[in-house]
Amino acid sequence: MNELLGRGIAQQRLVLIGFSQGACLTAEYAVRHAGRYGGVALCTGGLIGPPGTRWEYSGAFDGTPIFLGGSTTDTFVPLVRMRESAAIFRAPPARDFSIQTPGYFSTRVAVRPK
Repeated sequence: MNELLGRGIAQQRLVLIGFSQGACLTAEYAVRHAGRYGGVALCTGGLIGPPGTRWEYSGAFDGTPIFLGGSTTDTFVPLVRMRESAAIFRAPPARDFSIQTPGYFSTRVAVRPK
């Protein structure tokens, strides 16, 4: 990330994408370095921690579009973890909507600027 930013590429043009374990690492990076990105897409992943983890991050995504998606029956990334992760990303002032279909869950967190 620092190399890209150092080359003059604006953070607002970068999209963070991860699948499975990569989605978990992408989620952690995004919340620890919150800011305006071109987007964040987490496919079958969420924030890292054992059940009962309470995440407290500061920062805002300032209009970054964020997508979380995965299976409702995944034993490695359970639906409850995806919902917990979505709650962190949609913290105020964000707005969002969720779509759930049999066997698949997705949330698009449309984060609006303050």
